[in-house]
This record gives sequence, C-alpha cells and structure tokens, in this order.
Amino acid sequence: MRLRLLPLLTAGLALAAPALGAEISLDQAIEAAVAHSPQVVAQEAAIDVARSERVIGRAHLRPVLQVTGDLKVWNQAQEVSFTGGGGGGLPSLPAPTTPYEAALAALLDGFSSPTRIQDQITAAFGASIMQPLTDLISTRSTREALALGLDVAQAARAEAARSAAVDAIAAWLRLHLALALERSASQSVQEYAPRLEQVDALLAGGAALQSDRLRLEVAQASAAQDLIAARAQVATAQSVLATLMGLSPEQADELRPTPVDTTRCKADTTSVDALLSRALDVRPELRGARASTRQAELGVDLARARMWPSVSAVAAYTHLEGQGLAVKDSAYVGLNLRWNAFEWGATREGITIARARSRQADQQLRALTDRLRMQIASAQQELRATAEVQGVAALAETQASESLRVESVRYGAGDATTTDVVTAEAALRRARDQRVAAGFRCLLARATLGAAVGDTLRASELFDDGEGAPLTGPPDDGGIEGGER
Repeated sequence: MRLRLLPLLTAGLALAAPALGAEISLDQAIEAAVAHSPQVVAQEAAIDVARSERVIGRAHLRPVLQVTGDLKVWNQAQEVSFTGGGGGGLPSLPAPTTPYEAALAALLDGFSSPTRIQDQITAAFGASIMQPLTDLISTRSTREALALGLDVAQAARAEAARSAAVDAIAAWLRLHLALALERSASQSVQEYAPRLEQVDALLAGGAALQSDRLRLEVAQASAAQDLIAARAQVATAQSVLATLMGLSPEQADELRPTPVDTTRCKADTTSVDALLSRALDVRPELRGARASTRQAELGVDLARARMWPSVSAVAAYTHLEGQGLAVKDSAYVGLNLRWNAFEWGATREGITIARARSRQADQQLRALTDRLRMQIASAQQELRATAEVQGVAALAETQASESLRVESVRYGAGDATTTDVVTAEAALRRARDQRVAAGFRCLLARATLGAAVGDTLRASELFDDGEGAPLTGPPDDGGIEGGER
C-alpha cells in the first residue's frame, strides 16, 4: 500500500516547488555583498583612522601656537618701605660723605613711604609660537610615510571588497547549481509516471511481472529522496547568498538568480607570466604590500633621525597685571634644544626594530607574489580542467540519453527488463547532473581566475565567451534549461 501511494506523493512533491521571486543578477549580488560586508565596513573605519593620523602627523611639522593665562587672588597685597630712625624699617644711617652715598640716601628716601610691589589680584597672559626645525629635515620622509599609511588602508578596503565579491560570486553560482540539480531531480521524479503507466498496461496484458512495477516504484522513491535533498541544498544556498547580501531569512526563500549559459565557458590560454604581470599592477593587496614595504624603509630613516638633537624656534609674548616691579609687556625670540644624550640604547634599538620590520615587509611582499603566482596557476589549471570535463560530460549525457532510448524500445519489445530501463535512467540523470555541475564549476573557476588576476568583478567582465558575447541572459539550447531533456 505504501509503495502504491508513492506516485501520488512524489507527484505532489514535484509540483510544490518554491514560488519564484525577483531575479537577482550577479552584479546586484556583488554590490549588496560588498555594501553589507563587515570587513569592508571595518576597513572603511581604518581609512578614516589613517586619514586622521596623516592630518595629525602633518600638524606636528607645522608651527604650534600655545596660549596660557593665569589669574590669582592673594590673601593680601604685598608692599615694601624703607624708613630710617628706628621706625621699623632700616636703622638710621650716618650722613652721606660721598656722592655715591648721597645717591643711595636719595633712593632710600624715595622708598620711605610704603610701595606696593604686588596687588591682591594678579593676572598673566602669554602666547608662544614654536616651530620644529630639525624635524623639517625629514619632512619629505614623514609626509610620504603618512600618505603610504592611507594607501595601505585603502588597499585593505579594496581587498576586503574583492573578497566579499568573490564570496558573492561563488554563492550566486552555487545557488544556480542547486536550482539546476533540483530541477533535474524533479524531472527525474516526473519521468517515472509514464513508466509506471506503461508497466501497468503490460501487467494487464500479462507481459510484465509485479516485480517490474515494484522496481520502478523503488527507483521513484529513491528519486524523491534525492529531490528532497536537492531542495535542502537550494535552501542552504539561498540562505548563504541572502546572508552575504544582508537580506532577511524571509527574503532568502525568494532568491532566484538571473539565467546564465554554462555551455560556452572556455579555458584561458594566456600564459601564467602574463596573467601575473597583470595581477602585479592591479591586485589591491599587492599595492598595499608595496606601500607597507616602502613605509618600513622610511621607518628606518625616521628612527635614525631620533638620534639627533631636536631644535625648535620659539617666539613668545607675555603680559602681566598686578605685579608692580615686573615688566608689564615682554617678548623674546630664541632657540630651544632638546636631546636625550643617554637613554640606555633605546633609540639605537629602535633603529634595529625598524630595519627588522623593513626586512619583514620585503619578505612578505615576496611571499605574496609567490602565493599569487601559485593561485593564478592553480585557477588557470582548474579552468582548463573544468572546461575539458564540461565537454566530456556533455558527450556522456548524449550517450546516456541514447542508451535510455534504446533500452526503452527494447523494453517495449520485451527484450529488456525493468532493471535495464531503471539503470539507464539513473545513468542519464547522473550524466545530466555532471554536465550541469561541470558547467558551473567552469564558471566558478573562470571567476576565481579573474579575481586572482585582478579583473573587474562584474558579470560583463567575468562571464563572456572570449569573443565579447555575454554568458548572462537566456541560456541556449545546451544551457541549464535546455539541458533538461
């Protein structure tokens, strides 16, 4: 009874496909993934930090204006007086006998009354300008190092965007593949209905056995299980792409990629050296690595500059209120010298560290170049292999389709068994799925190679047949839709 209910269950399963939503193009998926990527957002914040650090570093090379102010309220004003004759001041002095003593006596007599030297409230105001002089010697290196810091941050942001785009491309293609395999599984389930009708007719005429029908029902049940698994893969692929694009789980169920033709995916015959030369010019992480290497070289020069004294030009003005004996307004210009004559070798070790970082950055650049060469060579070989596999898989599908036709004719004539037909149908489905999977693996390998070389990650750049004709758009007869025969 359970086996006889399988045709109804599997037919209902095949018709219960998810509703189509708005189609998402590859470019839309890339743009949304880059905009939503936490790594891209974090690197944009790093760019803001680098830009502010450049402003701060340049500001340290320019004159600094410092303004100071001071206001004090004392417990009392301060006065001084010089009185003679035992009046609490100076003792009485003898009469002057020389001109010098006469002058001194006149001065003291002028202070015989109390003289205020400080008010109870005093105030001071000062302004000074300081311009570093020795730092100007390394101005060019400092400015270049600061600009390179911004270049490194921008290159890191570009690399994060490239990585997010590559993830979006892979997720978009995997969703394509999952949907294609789901359609293949659904078609396989539906193909068993006429087979069962044929067996029933033969059973009625005594030309078939009940075991023949049971074999078909078991095969149909197996195909239904594969369909369930395929739909689970579709749901997973939709969830991954939706997460990358920043969509909600509800929106994930409606994701459908725009069509793409996998049959015209071709291998790349460009030499690895030529591809590497292109990559060295445009890959953002290489630009960042070169900037880091140059920044480390400048760091050695800047560390050496710290060995020398620091000299600054200074100009200052001061205004005082409430201080009787002080000059009310004063100003000066001069030089300020500062030199850490002895600091236990700290500056020398700083030079050693800067040199080590320079060597480290240089080796990292070389390692990145070698890794990029291997990445390009691997991606190109993968593209060549998948392109060849795609051709072989298409031929295998054609052969499997012909084998099924022959076995069906033989079964109708009574020369083949149900097992022969079921085996041929399973072989056709495997060949069809392998052809579809090979096509998408070829496109993914092509996108991986384009990303490794540093090509623009857009559908118009990644997906064409090598002659300018786009692979996006309605597929040809041999494409995804047309392959379901």
